[in-house]
Formats: sequence, C-alpha cells, structure tokens
Amino acid sequence: MDDIEREQIEKVKRRVKKWKSKPYQINAQILQAFFDYRNKVEKVYENDFKTYCKGKIYKCVKEKKDYNDKYFKKSFPDMKSLTVGKNNGKVFDVKSDKELVLWAPVAQYIEHIRQQS
Repeated sequence: MDDIEREQIEKVKRRVKKWKSKPYQINAQILQAFFDYRNKVEKVYENDFKTYCKGKIYKCVKEKKDYNDKYFKKSFPDMKSLTVGKNNGKVFDVKSDKELVLWAPVAQYIEHIRQQS
C-alpha cells in the first residue's frame, strides 16, 4: 500500500461519518443510491448505476430541487479514483467487467458505519 492509498483510506474514514450525519450531501446521496440499488440487483454495474442515479441526486434534497446530472458527474468520478489533493476519497472500485463495488480497503468500514444507528 502506498502513501496515496493510505491518504485516501484516512480521508474516507473521516468523510463517511460526516455523510452519515448529513445525508443531503451529494456524496452521501450517491453512496446511499449505491446501497439502494445493490439491494435490488445481483451485481451493480457502473453504467446501470449511472442510469439508476438519474433523477436521484439533488443539490437540495429536502426540497428535491436543483436536480442536475452535473452533481453526479462531478462527484462520482472522484469517488472511484485515487487522486492526490482535494477530493472526497475513493469509495468505489470498478472491476474489469465494469462491476461497481466498494473499494476493498474501506468496504468493511463503510458497511460498519452504515449499520450504526
């Protein structure tokens, strides 16, 4: 494991707790959409997930206004890449068959936080 991966793991650990308490944040909505969709299908494929998210990611969740694909398109790529600097942390991994899964180094942690009340 290199420094970038360690940095991303720590970043995700900080952010996921915040997303749990602030479900209106874009990344929180994307992560929740992943869990909702995963409960409906055998495997989550990236393109199917993108389609599933259309009309579900809002700037203002409480009033369901300002829906725009740009919110998803801006945040989702960051959630699946190991980038240095300002991003929200790598949460997803895309397998060779385009299956979308939680990134292995943080998967257990995310599932643990998700199950907390």
